[in-house]
Amino acid sequence: MTMAFDYQYDAHAPVVTNLRLIHPIAGPSIRTIGVGSGSTSVVRTPSYRYREQHTLEGRTEMLLEKHDEVVGDTIDSKPQPFGIQGQVWGGRHLAFPDRARLLRDGTRQLIECKDSWAAFYRPKAFIQKVLTQAAAQALGWDYVPMVPASLGSREFQANVDRIYACRGVHVPDRLAILATQLLSNGSMALGELTGRLHSSEVNGFAIACAMMVRRIIEIELEKPLGHSSAVRIMPTTPRGLPSIRFHRSGR
Repeated sequence: MTMAFDYQYDAHAPVVTNLRLIHPIAGPSIRTIGVGSGSTSVVRTPSYRYREQHTLEGRTEMLLEKHDEVVGDTIDSKPQPFGIQGQVWGGRHLAFPDRARLLRDGTRQLIECKDSWAAFYRPKAFIQKVLTQAAAQALGWDYVPMVPASLGSREFQANVDRIYACRGVHVPDRLAILATQLLSNGSMALGELTGRLHSSEVNGFAIACAMMVRRIIEIELEKPLGHSSAVRIMPTTPRGLPSIRFHRSGR
């Protein structure tokens, strides 16, 4: 998909012209596994929620991967969705946004991840930021810069990490049905639910975590995970949401 689009984010930002999105030929990500920039390596990990392989680079991208695999408000999430090419200050530049995602309220986001806010203003990163902002505006999406602190408190992130670690646990259909039946009249304590799912507390907890990744149940994450943590049925995905995934036609 090619767009003829001139962009200026603010009075101090350069104009972007001849903006073009470059979509991956195969797979969800335009990035392939290999060596990352600087001292970071590119890794590939399975997403159980979105049923595809995700390619990631750096700590903040990994934290965001875990967040979007677990948290219920994220409906779709795709790392390195496309490349962005454009003219900036008379030169042709190429950038790769770190993530595209769709939220429950229909918001679509184009996300850049850095380890610190200062990192967004390094010369190469600044060009990437300008191109990503231009692409987000052209698409009608939100541009969102992220650092680790953007993804919640340490407590929240620790809870996400515990649930993410169990994402590959098998969830039998009968237990998924049982959980929805148990929660049909409202929320219940996590300890009570896990006791009904399995005779082993450890196994019951792991199954409950895997159910959250699979959007069957939703566990309270703002407080330390424990027997008293509130659990409810995962809210249904609203109908008619837009998509962050492009077809071959570019739409």
